[in-house]
Amino acid sequence: TNSENTETTNYEISNTTTTTVKEPGEVKKLSVSVAVDGKYTPAADGKGEPAYAARTAEEVQQIKALVAAAVGIDETRGDKLEVVNVRFNREPSAAPGAEEGSSMFAFDKNDIMRGVELLILAVTGFVLVFFVLRPLLKAATGSGGAPALAGAGGIPVTALDTQIVGGTLPGGAPMLAGPSDMEQRIDIARIEGQVKASSIKKVADFVDSHPEESTAILRSWMHES
Repeated sequence: TNSENTETTNYEISNTTTTTVKEPGEVKKLSVSVAVDGKYTPAADGKGEPAYAARTAEEVQQIKALVAAAVGIDETRGDKLEVVNVRFNREPSAAPGAEEGSSMFAFDKNDIMRGVELLILAVTGFVLVFFVLRPLLKAATGSGGAPALAGAGGIPVTALDTQIVGGTLPGGAPMLAGPSDMEQRIDIARIEGQVKASSIKKVADFVDSHPEESTAILRSWMHES
């Protein structure tokens, strides 16, 4: 009797798959050039031209190190960085008061447009107050009228003749003189003035605290008109 055993052992080779996703815009090489002006020393008397002095080699190396750290220079990648001291073309300085005087009236396009918007805003505010709020206030104060006071016997005082100073009401009660027409007008004018001042102040406060919203409202009104 014969018996035979056969055994086979397979050693598999393990593998690892790595997937790398790169964003577009990879930097392959940098070439940076920097021109640095020298140093200027003012004249001793303050009237002559300032004296020019070139940068030293140590200063150039310091600037080069700062630029290399800022832009990320990698010499192994083949990046290049050059820092050179070059005298800039500088115009002679103007008189002390000349620059200040010219800068006061140096308005650019944005300043002019801002001024036009503020002017339109102010004009619209005045038009709104005098042609919209004023008629509304007059209508509100005119429709309300003066309150009626009840006299003796239940007869309202406003129904009586305010020009009569003395007299008696039905039932024998004495009649008091009511306010004259001039006094009523003075009171109404005083109330109107207070309401107008309060309304103008509210409009001015809104414009000061919300300039952008006020400008947008004016533009929408101009577009609708």
